[in-house]
Amino acid sequence: MALVLGAALAVLPQVDGMGGSAVPVMQALLPLLCCAAILVVFGFAVFRRWVAALILLLATVMAAVPAAVHPPRGQVAAAIPQGQDRHTFAVLSLNVELGQADVEATARKIRESRPVAVAITEATEGWVGRLMKEPDMKELLPHRTGTLPRSGSTGTAIIAAVPLTEESSIWPAGGSRFEQRVAVLTPPKGKPVRLAAVHTLPPTSGGAQQWRTDLRELGQWQRSHRDLPLVMAGDFNASQAHPAFREAAEGLADSASDAGVIPLPTWPSGATVPAFTQIDHLLTAQLETRSWATFEIAGTDHRGVGAVLAGE
Repeated sequence: MALVLGAALAVLPQVDGMGGSAVPVMQALLPLLCCAAILVVFGFAVFRRWVAALILLLATVMAAVPAAVHPPRGQVAAAIPQGQDRHTFAVLSLNVELGQADVEATARKIRESRPVAVAITEATEGWVGRLMKEPDMKELLPHRTGTLPRSGSTGTAIIAAVPLTEESSIWPAGGSRFEQRVAVLTPPKGKPVRLAAVHTLPPTSGGAQQWRTDLRELGQWQRSHRDLPLVMAGDFNASQAHPAFREAAEGLADSASDAGVIPLPTWPSGATVPAFTQIDHLLTAQLETRSWATFEIAGTDHRGVGAVLAGE
């Protein structure tokens, strides 16, 4: 029994390309599965089944290591500017769940963080309009990307404190895919920074193959857009436990590594079930992470993520 359970657990974060949604969903549940496995290990130990306990413990470690958030190494680490004289700036990302997130709480978070930009997924024109009516918002974030849908989950926006130039989408909007906004931010000092606001299709409800395609295209896009420092922020609908996400993020630094190797969950938020998976990310190239954290906003099922970054 321990051998079968251990083998299944150890292999789970390595499996990709299989049809259907079952495998991606199980991979998203990997943190919970690892916790359950540890309880079983203790159970084996109580009954002095030491070999079974050791097998399952080793399998749990093998499953957890790929799903951990690792600090940048090698070529990624070498590409990040180091030193205390770099200029710093904050970036926030939030899925506002069909434009239902509390705009007052969002505005309060923006006033606290003073971000250079905010990436917003599931945004609607009405939600952004309500946000801009909150005190200080027009002054703090006077720049934005183009018009949004009136309703639904497809809209994505970038609002910024500095001038921005919107670029072509990572892929054309339409069909079952969400908008992927891209803009080059021009700060008052330092290099321009390219920000991509990301929202992939979830792997559930028959969308697993499109989800894999979305992540593959994100990976291809980010590897071909390294002429400027890069930030990819948003709802990837994938965690470190998914091989497709790890491949898409290859060569990028995950800002969450600042908070440790155990991924802090971002979904679901405000639900009966506690948050158990990190599917909202802030990935960077040619930038150094000074701090990273999640935050909660009422009215959305995602926690937001924010980071203070440093660049040339």
